[in-house]
Amino acid sequence: MTFELIKQRPALITLPAEEIADHPDEVKATIGRGVPVAAVLPRICFDRELAALRGQLEACKQAGVTDAYVGNLGLISLCRELEMNLRGDFGLQVFNSQGAKEYKRLGFQSLTASFELKLAQIRDLSKAVDMEMIAYGRLPLMITENCAVKNQSGKCTCANVNLLTDRKGVRFPVERAYGCRNEILNANKVFLADKAADWKGAGLRAVRLLFTTENGVECSQVLEAYRGKGAYRPNNFTRGLYYRDVE
Repeated sequence: MTFELIKQRPALITLPAEEIADHPDEVKATIGRGVPVAAVLPRICFDRELAALRGQLEACKQAGVTDAYVGNLGLISLCRELEMNLRGDFGLQVFNSQGAKEYKRLGFQSLTASFELKLAQIRDLSKAVDMEMIAYGRLPLMITENCAVKNQSGKCTCANVNLLTDRKGVRFPVERAYGCRNEILNANKVFLADKAADWKGAGLRAVRLLFTTENGVECSQVLEAYRGKGAYRPNNFTRGLYYRDVE
């Protein structure tokens, strides 16, 4: 969350709840500059981890954060208790119009469409609530319960970017997930900046740019590209499933 990125005034910055709790002053300053911040809740959270997460969300509220992206139905009640606005993350797997209507009934103010849908299917979804889609970034492939790095070396260094290399030499980033779990990310980034006419015609409230392994300069360049003001293009990218059927 660099000054250069904040200066571009994105509509919303989303950060993991634990990151907000660890850096409340920076978050307060960002909100003070007129850029709202929302907390992203973990997709996996066991009962034994709820007390810690509650503390982090309380710290988020004290920093001025009012919205929470929920990808786990079990965390809805916690957000309601803390009077945080519900926004649906991709973990909810919003795949059809009936699901969107049900989430509206549960009190969600916005939803993120499943990235397993084609763009044409997202366009045809009922917009019972504001709809978003992930239009950029490394999509998650797998989340592990145990820290693979710690199991291998005996020491947890998953705060650093690690790589998993398959038999074809393709390298997949392995990042820390909540609770010292690991998230294995796609080797290639979804990139749709040059397809703006398509996602702008899908009836969306917004598109989300999912930053994981990018540095501050790259984040600013990506945002510029999606606003039609820059020529950023990743070396290796994919269109995801947005232009083909789920197999």
